[in-house]
Amino acid sequence: MVAELKMPKYGSMMTEGRVEKWYKNEGDPVTKGEAVLAISTEKLNNDVDSTVTGVIIKIVAQPGDQVPVAGVLALIETN
Repeated sequence: MVAELKMPKYGSMMTEGRVEKWYKNEGDPVTKGEAVLAISTEKLNNDVDSTVTGVIIKIVAQPGDQVPVAGVLALIETN
């Protein structure tokens, strides 16, 4: 099964986040709760954790991309 890693909402006023850096690449395994990328907003910098255990099969958002809340960041094939 394929799960979507989505832009989380950190605060009621957040509408989008900017992808700063990926810690993982396509083909890399991830575990639930593991930090996979860094994002920034107008008010904070934060890591986004994987919501599932599996393998990143597609990175959708690249560094520098502005992604709306709930927008897809990556696709993860679950175990």
